[in-house]
Amino acid sequence: MPDRQDAWPIVAILLYVVSLVTPAVIVDVGHREVFYGFHCLEVGWLTIAWYANVVLALGVIARAFRWHGFALALSVIALLVASTTFAYVDLIGVRVGFFAWLGSMAAFAVASVRSLSPRAVATPAHSR
Repeated sequence: MPDRQDAWPIVAILLYVVSLVTPAVIVDVGHREVFYGFHCLEVGWLTIAWYANVVLALGVIARAFRWHGFALALSVIALLVASTTFAYVDLIGVRVGFFAWLGSMAAFAVASVRSLSPRAVATPAHSR
């Protein structure tokens, strides 16, 4: 029986996509405004938290090269960088897109941990 693929990388991708198309943050720009994830990705480079995307992308590259330990470290760093969102005085609140964004990084960390041990990914063959 062939080994099943680990679902965590797919979960990470789906959560990241969800984070782009859902409300992510509410900020004070002279008035309360809700920004969707795609808008945060577009203009967020003005903030430190946006660079969590860059760190996560580097983690994806590291995982592609099977540097799973490095990918895990980068996913944890991405989560820490993303948490600087709460340091912004103009931030009024966070919404589901923000949590999906964090979830994508956490799912990527889980995928990286599971890739460190190939046996953790493989499912046992069922005997009949």
